[in-house]
Amino acid sequence: MSEHDARLVPAALGSLVACALVVADAVPWRSLAAALVAAAGSGAWVARRLDSSASTTAARVRIVAVGAAFACCVAAILAVGAGLRHEARIGGAVANALASRQIVSVSGTVTVEARPTAAGRFGGSDRWAARIEAHAIDGVPVRAPVRVVVANMEGLRLGAAATVEGRLSPSASPADAAVMWDAHVTASRPAHGPVRLVAAARDRIDQLTASVPPRLRGLTAGMVTGDDSAMPPDQREQMRRSGLAHLTAVSGAHFAVLTVVVVWAVRRGRVPRVVQAVAVACAAGAFTALVGPEPSVVRAASMAAVMALAIVLGRRARAVAALASGVLVLLALDPWVATSLGLCLSVAAVAAIAVWAPHLAVRLERWLVPRLARLVSVPLAAAGATAPLLVPVSGGIGLYAVPANLIAAPFAAPVTILGLLGLASDLLVPGTGLVLVRAASACAVPVEAAARAFATAPGAWLDWPADAAGAVMLAGVVALAVAATLARRVRGWGLAGAALACLGLLATPTVLAVADAPRLPDWDVIACDVGQGDMLLLRTGERSAAVIDTGPPGGGAAGCLRRHGIGRVELLVLTHPDADHDGDVAAVLGAVPVDRAWVSPVALDAPSTRALRAAGVPVDAPRAGTRIDIGQASLLVLASGTDTPAASDNDASIVLFASSGGATLLALGDLEREAQEALARDLGSPVVVDVVKIAHHGSANQSERLAGLVRARAGIVSVGAGNPYGHPTPSALHLYAPRVTALLRTDECGDILMAGGNGLRIASRCPAVVAG
Repeated sequence: MSEHDARLVPAALGSLVACALVVADAVPWRSLAAALVAAAGSGAWVARRLDSSASTTAARVRIVAVGAAFACCVAAILAVGAGLRHEARIGGAVANALASRQIVSVSGTVTVEARPTAAGRFGGSDRWAARIEAHAIDGVPVRAPVRVVVANMEGLRLGAAATVEGRLSPSASPADAAVMWDAHVTASRPAHGPVRLVAAARDRIDQLTASVPPRLRGLTAGMVTGDDSAMPPDQREQMRRSGLAHLTAVSGAHFAVLTVVVVWAVRRGRVPRVVQAVAVACAAGAFTALVGPEPSVVRAASMAAVMALAIVLGRRARAVAALASGVLVLLALDPWVATSLGLCLSVAAVAAIAVWAPHLAVRLERWLVPRLARLVSVPLAAAGATAPLLVPVSGGIGLYAVPANLIAAPFAAPVTILGLLGLASDLLVPGTGLVLVRAASACAVPVEAAARAFATAPGAWLDWPADAAGAVMLAGVVALAVAATLARRVRGWGLAGAALACLGLLATPTVLAVADAPRLPDWDVIACDVGQGDMLLLRTGERSAAVIDTGPPGGGAAGCLRRHGIGRVELLVLTHPDADHDGDVAAVLGAVPVDRAWVSPVALDAPSTRALRAAGVPVDAPRAGTRIDIGQASLLVLASGTDTPAASDNDASIVLFASSGGATLLALGDLEREAQEALARDLGSPVVVDVVKIAHHGSANQSERLAGLVRARAGIVSVGAGNPYGHPTPSALHLYAPRVTALLRTDECGDILMAGGNGLRIASRCPAVVAG
């Protein structure tokens, strides 16, 4: 194993943290810069006072002091630059537009082409998001990136000079100075020059992949250019759960493949080293332009530039030094990338592969043949290093990432090479690249099969706390594993102890979840805790259910199905097209088979409906009066917005009277007051049920007339803790409290299990209830 040049690592890490704190407005940049300068001065003073010839300890301390002083100096310089640029970006015309909340006109250049985005907050209709580098706001010169969300992507192609109108809102991402929801393109001029060629190349890869099978179309494009927008949602979920999502996100692996091919080609011509370096740099630059300047892409491109410089100098490029250099260059060019999860994942994975994987391979050689140990060590190291960063957004760990990568990885390079060769060939001679792209898609078949098989295999996903404590706990597991493999002398008992400690930490969340989980084996209805959203289960059989809504993206719909032993969804009802109700359809499709689906009539062309159809699920929009019996469950549609035009998508919610076993349920969707009044007129007489799912998460917009007709043993409010909408409102709780025996909230009680029969038995994290 080779030694690593880590001299720039402290500077890179310190600068990354400093820039992240500055652009996230976590600390005043002037105070941070002053503190770093003071720390650098202290390190320099210590280094000057020490005599390195006095002792070995003094020499080591002096080296550390010099390194710390250098790192603090670099971090201070980059923090000052980031602070000045950040103030300029968010001040002036941008600040005025944010404060006024008036409609403004923003002119600029499209730097990130419009792509489909989540449609929930817009009622389910398609929306596209693009990024514009703004040059002027209402004629006042600025230089700031603005994210715009539009109903029509026309005019927002890469490099276009566009003018959009709308209200600016603060952006949750430091990468954008502001966001313009529901923007309108008022003028646009197509790109010209090199950018136009890039746009044409992107269009061409879409055209070439259009002829391959649907399940391979988006996957092939993603593995070649990183654009996975054409992948079906369930396939994207399978790639994530199997640990293969990185194959469709351009990273260092793509640049490594490209560099190897280019170097091999130019060296066959026996050209000078300078020509080789120029060829590598040009190829990396062209590929970066093609796939877009995402943080992980630019990081990989900067490492390729360092490799090109090493070729010129006739030196061997060192991965850690190249990585640290690339991070510093990237932060100097764009300090806002310090807050990018993509960059952090990329850096962690590359560092783990370079530093940890060789030692891990040595340890694995005790049980595996050397070649297999080296193959296993790479995905294992990368997965371990990135897991603590991913778990807060994924809420779990894919346990089959290593075998999935061992199967899929050999086919990744052929897909990328053949796809890029096909694109280049077709751009030069139209019509010649189709065969190569189809060959690339054929190489993607094992990748698709591995993702599907490992994502749906038993025990494929381990739920994990998606919070800071969960991330720290998982980081502890990884740290123990790293310590055990990097230690020079580890006896058998030491390895066994480290392994037991890792297993103990891994098992802790599961043990706590099982201990804390409510128990009601003969449940009939469950209100799942999916955050700020709705999801209900009605048992239809021993391991099957009818599911009403899925909750928001990443809310844990698949986890709720797993927790309660559901292996098949016999009917999926999506009450209306809002992300907090249909946002996690992909997770459900990736977790269990879905036999059929009902959707609101306003959702027939919603992204969630298209995902269902793409997965081969029959979809219908039921009318009021439609009834279906499935196993022990029965569902009757009381309203669906089919007969009377709804004022909003909420009012087009499918309202259900359902029963399962001995429990009855009234599910009111997200009906607003006017639609609730109409439902009350249709019902006419009191409705007695075991469970009522209160409309719209307990918003203030409730009908006293409808509530007056309802008598229930349990009232359920499906709501997320600390949501920004104030749900549930005191008025809604006061309205329903006298009309139900027990009033329960998923943010306080978690999953709420209910069983009918002789009264209603309820199990949750809240005190046990028997609502007679």
